[in-house]
Amino acid sequence: MVKIRLRRMGAKKQPVYRVVVADARSPRDGRVIETIGHYNPRTEPATIVINEERALRWISVGAQPTIVVSKLMKRAGVGEPKPEVTDDPTVETASPARRPRKKAAAAEQETVQAADAEPAAPAQAIQEPAAAAQGEAQTPETDPISASVGAVEQSGEEPVALTQDEAQAPDAQA
Repeated sequence: MVKIRLRRMGAKKQPVYRVVVADARSPRDGRVIETIGHYNPRTEPATIVINEERALRWISVGAQPTIVVSKLMKRAGVGEPKPEVTDDPTVETASPARRPRKKAAAAEQETVQAADAEPAAPAQAIQEPAAAAQGEAQTPETDPISASVGAVEQSGEEPVALTQDEAQAPDAQA
């Protein structure tokens, strides 16, 4: 498999990279098939130069760019369609990336408006059975703790509070 990847060049702690096409089995700084660009992260802003024609040709024959190289190619604008230039000033041009956002925003706004128009009765119908089921779960027949507490409250006796030592003693129940 052929990869489009970075090859480290430059001095110690002063990296400069070449964008190369190499066999995936060769070492990072080993034998390369072709050098198609360079990248210098130390300049402000970073310098990215990639031969678009050669990069697209290698991708078309099956070369796989690494994640870092694909991000660099995106930043350099390699492989992106060129904007059409027209002489007519009345024609609006928008990048393809912005069109779906507008459609998504319009669809989201329609969804919100539709949700506001719906009656609240179905939501109440769902909440009422849940409240009834929760009330049934706390009845004395199904909850032994609340049943024993309820029996003590009905008899009028004061609940006895035990310390930890008394609760562990075997004759504390008597």
